[in-house]
Amino acid sequence: MNDPNGLCWYCGKYRVFFQWNRLKKDHSYKEWGLFTSENLTKWQFEGSALIPGQDDDRDGVYSGSGQVIGGQRRNLKGAIALCRSADGRHWEDQGTLAVSDQYEMIECPDLFLLDGQWVLLYNPQKRNTETDKPEFRFSAYKLGRFEEPAGNFEDPDLDTDFGELDAGFDFYAPQTLEAPDGRRILFAWMSGMDAEQEAVFGKDEPNIHCLTMPRELFIRNGKLCQRPARELYGLLGQKIKTEEDEEGVRGTPDGRTFFLKLNFPGADHGFQAVFQDKEAALRYVPEEKKLIFSRRSWIRDAEETREVGLDRLEEVEIWSDQSSMEIFVNGGETVLSARIFPGEGPAEIRLSGIAGVSDIQLHEIIKSVPKQNDKQEENKI
Repeated sequence: MNDPNGLCWYCGKYRVFFQWNRLKKDHSYKEWGLFTSENLTKWQFEGSALIPGQDDDRDGVYSGSGQVIGGQRRNLKGAIALCRSADGRHWEDQGTLAVSDQYEMIECPDLFLLDGQWVLLYNPQKRNTETDKPEFRFSAYKLGRFEEPAGNFEDPDLDTDFGELDAGFDFYAPQTLEAPDGRRILFAWMSGMDAEQEAVFGKDEPNIHCLTMPRELFIRNGKLCQRPARELYGLLGQKIKTEEDEEGVRGTPDGRTFFLKLNFPGADHGFQAVFQDKEAALRYVPEEKKLIFSRRSWIRDAEETREVGLDRLEEVEIWSDQSSMEIFVNGGETVLSARIFPGEGPAEIRLSGIAGVSDIQLHEIIKSVPKQNDKQEENKI
């Protein structure tokens, strides 16, 4: 699976469509699958929703949008086009909303109003124009005024003054919806893998890739922030015991699925967490004002790292699943997402530099296995 699409709340259910290939573990074929949920925690797989059955979509059913379209101009540079419709069937081209002179493609844009400000999400992509293959991509956002009905965004330069949505290894193509209570909920594709990584990660497995947890968006101090959807905290189970030793604090969850939250007493507090025999690690270096997230590479004998400038460390919240980790720092001002290749060793968490931390919240996460609709069998090609 890859990009989430068509997110909505309709007839009492959240509906998350997504691109997927049910035939192979590659991107050679695309249709839309569908998950539904009444509460963002228990999901049912509904099978295929859209399949490439017409000449116009013979190359696959890819991302769609109700307003904002990402693509490439004739000069081989990326842009966002704006369309308008009163009925969802008849569309009017309103021209170009924003452009890039640095990136060859802009993918999966989203435009919405949040906390009184307009937010534009988009995904710049460097592409080799000779081979038409992506070389580098990330997820960005801009805050600014959007003038209706003219359809003008005040800062149409997609190459400057943007923020990065996620500082981790695996996050792309985020899309949002408005929940019934007015919250703006985000899902993204949790992958940044190249073909070599995909081949190793998915070997001997029936599926590959996943979406992020649903996240609530909000603006704080002029920055777009993310936190886990509040419904997810209902999945926290019993507390996992920890014990102190000469190296710090050790926790042994029953498997790789756990929740960890720490609040730090001072902004100059150093800290390190090592997970599953160094499958992943998180470290804050106050002298350099730097947060370092690392994971063990599964295609070469090396460690991969991501670094984020961070003036202070006040709070860390980590949600770990079987092969993924989502980290929310300082109440969601910084977020890091990553797929983690599970090793053979036992599950273990090692914490050091946490002197003064009064409470270590380490919990099991109640597993909720998606239900499969019986009609899925009828939808097979």
